[in-house]
Amino acid sequence: MDTCLLDVAGRVACTTSDGHLRLVAGLPPVAEVVLGWSSICARAALGEVECWDAGGQVTGMHAVSGVEDARSVGGHFGVFCAVRATGAVSCWDTAAGAERLADVPGAAGAVAVDYGMTHGCYVRDDGRALCWGDNRYGQLASSIADLSASTTPIEVAGLDEVAEVGCGDGFTCALSRGRVFCWGLYVGIERPPGNQWVPYETPGIGTVIDIGVGAAHVCALGEAGDVWCWGGNQVGQVGTGTTSTFEPATNPFGIHDGVLLATGGLTGQAHSCVQRRDGTVDCWGSGGRGELGNGATPLHSLEPTEMLPLCE
Repeated sequence: MDTCLLDVAGRVACTTSDGHLRLVAGLPPVAEVVLGWSSICARAALGEVECWDAGGQVTGMHAVSGVEDARSVGGHFGVFCAVRATGAVSCWDTAAGAERLADVPGAAGAVAVDYGMTHGCYVRDDGRALCWGDNRYGQLASSIADLSASTTPIEVAGLDEVAEVGCGDGFTCALSRGRVFCWGLYVGIERPPGNQWVPYETPGIGTVIDIGVGAAHVCALGEAGDVWCWGGNQVGQVGTGTTSTFEPATNPFGIHDGVLLATGGLTGQAHSCVQRRDGTVDCWGSGGRGELGNGATPLHSLEPTEMLPLCE
């Protein structure tokens, strides 16, 4: 999985397979970029969406036909979704290009969206979160009596003022009133047994302003610049300096000056990055595809490694 940066001028730069950072040519000014395992998609400031192949080389770039009014985009693996100007949600499978574009039945009033491995969620304009798709691990937060999949969005009970939602592989997390709630598959948070479908607050962290959700780990950015990560840690993506399987919330390496964060990658090939107040970017975790951006391709890094400057 690549790592991409978006600058204030709307330019996108992504890591190459040899661990360097290069500009992506041929894009209009970009407002948002999201990275999947095999594809990258960028939302232009005017609302069109361009996608291309991940893997360190910019190939297969194409516009997503039928999406010219995107207000937000989300996705991590192969399926991406866009919030339309009408508040509807449309999704597509990048492996099939725009041929698989489809609206999510019943989705309305959306302001933000994300899609994980097999399920998606969006934030509605009234601050509620709704989810659809696979539900075998309770990732839709439907009820104790029903873990069946749903093609239409189900409102997540008990959460309001949701600012952000993120979908992983079998679990979901949401940011509400500065607190992080997760539900679904176990991701390193100790919870009472048997209620994985109930949103559970992540303990041990302060007031949060942003979250990043990977396949099996999560990171959160505090209002003062602190960073906490937890969950799957097979390649050091949680930032404890080890590769123990699962970890509770911890502040990786004592970072207290973060301004932006991102997580990504499949389980066993995941990494985390944080932009610091001085503008530098540190990453840790999997690096075999050059995603750490440090000019090398280590199997993984258990400590932060600073991304090299842009090669223009």
